[in-house]
Amino acid sequence: MFKITFGKTRYNADKLMIDDSNNQLQLGNGFVMTNLCANVSLHDFLAYVNKHYHLGDNIINADIWYSRNGGSENNTNYIVERLDINTAPSTEPSFERLLFIDERQVHNYGVKIMDVEGDLILLMTPRFVYTIRLSQGELHNLAQFKEAIAHEKTLTMPILTKIVQKLTQQNTIALSSHAYNRNS
Repeated sequence: MFKITFGKTRYNADKLMIDDSNNQLQLGNGFVMTNLCANVSLHDFLAYVNKHYHLGDNIINADIWYSRNGGSENNTNYIVERLDINTAPSTEPSFERLLFIDERQVHNYGVKIMDVEGDLILLMTPRFVYTIRLSQGELHNLAQFKEAIAHEKTLTMPILTKIVQKLTQQNTIALSSHAYNRNS
């Protein structure tokens, strides 16, 4: 499970989403980190997290990043708060080390390709199950789909669209997705 260390506590961070209006980073497991440092951009922090995730790191230390990127040495740079007591992280060892960024810009760390059949692709992340529908055409070969995405480190809807267009040999295909929370 991918983790970020804030202070002396490690938090599961398999789904990160920035809320610019509140200057917060939602960790996806019932916790939210509020950035208190005016000099630091959460978008830069998220880019750092993504880079180190792709390098194979399983634990990111936020204090080190803040100290190197304009954080205060005397004042508190962030605060982590619990939002929802009933959210429990899911731990499944079979997730592939991929970053999936959905249409809402939610960063999901770890992806499992469940199935492709007809106009439907089924993906699972530690927090969500995604159904992705093709506007036209059909896919029937799970192994071929997995092989087509094998060289990708980050999956986004535009990247998936290009892969599906190549596999179906139709250039006008569009994809739409819907996420279902696995913990509810």
